Amino acid sequence: IEGEDFIAVHAGVPADEENNLIDPADALPEQLIYDRAFKKQDYIPKSEKCVIFGHTPTVYICGKPIILAYKKKGKTGKTIDDYYKMHIDTDTWESKVLGCLCKEKLTVTYVKG
Repeated sequence: IEGEDFIAVHAGVPADEENNLIDPADALPEQLIYDRAFKKQDYIPKSEKCVIFGHTPTVYICGKPIILAYKKKGKTGKTIDDYYKMHIDTDTWESKVLGCLCKEKLTVTYVKG
C-alpha cells in the first residue's frame, strides 16, 4: 500500500546500491514479501516516504514485542514524514501482543491476549 507519505509493505522495498528505494510497482512480489534488509537497525532507506514493514518479529531485534520507529536525524517525530521506517511486527501469534500504529496521530496501542 502506498500513500502520500508512507509505503506499507510486508517485508521491505528493494533499493539500489545507494539505498534509494525503487518504485514498489517495479518490484517483484518476492522482493516485497521476503526482503530482510529493513530489519537491520542501521539500515537507512533513502526515500521521502516512511516505510512501514514487518516480516521479522521485533522480538528478534530488541528482545520485546514492540513497534520500533526510526526517526530521521534532526526531526521531531511529530509526523510520519519524520521517520524513515517503522517496524511493526510484534509476532502476535507467539507473543500474544498485537501492536497497533495510528499513523495520523503517531500513537501506538498494544492489545495483549
